[in-house]
Amino acid sequence: MKDEIIIIEDTREPKVDSDKGNPQHTYMISRGYKVIRAPLAVGDYALATPKTMATIQAVQSWRRNSVIHAFKEEKRQPTAEERKKLEDIENMEQAGLALTKMDTAGTFSRVVDLKRSIKELNANFCYRDHQRVMLECKRAANLGIDITFLLVHDTMQTIDDLIGVMYYDEDLDRFVDGADILTAIEPFRALPHVHFEVTPYNRSVQAILRILQNKGGDLL
Repeated sequence: MKDEIIIIEDTREPKVDSDKGNPQHTYMISRGYKVIRAPLAVGDYALATPKTMATIQAVQSWRRNSVIHAFKEEKRQPTAEERKKLEDIENMEQAGLALTKMDTAGTFSRVVDLKRSIKELNANFCYRDHQRVMLECKRAANLGIDITFLLVHDTMQTIDDLIGVMYYDEDLDRFVDGADILTAIEPFRALPHVHFEVTPYNRSVQAILRILQNKGGDLL
């Protein structure tokens, strides 16, 4: 059932109302899935498990008790501000934002790291973010997490189709050969817990859900 599926979306992902927008988040909500934004130690999307929800609820309980203790200690009624805080605490979205990225680490075993373009893939693996991605993969291994880098592209079928792809990168002010990107990611592909997949734009959410649930077919 969809109402039993809760997706954790990393807070580094664009907000729905940001200039970039977040069509994946919007589509998940439209299809009846619950999405909680919270910091993730690795990846952009994870499937909440009972352990994940227990952690979120523990944070809620701690924050709730802290607010209640303040006005009970002073033997008074809660202020309007305190009532608003209590309302926010019951909001699962607010509870997720109160977490640190290590709070949920170890509560799930699979994440998706979404790459919305070849340009982003190139930046992550070839120059700007190479060290960060390398550390992220090591962190995933230490936490026992499988990480799938999911590239959104409408004509490629697999990551090997980078061979033959050429695009102009405005940041680098030069053309980039997809074969060079493929060479850069080869050491990562050798890691047993790191995977690469490609999905067309209009099937990206289904691909995310399929990977997170370890299913063979797309999920609507």
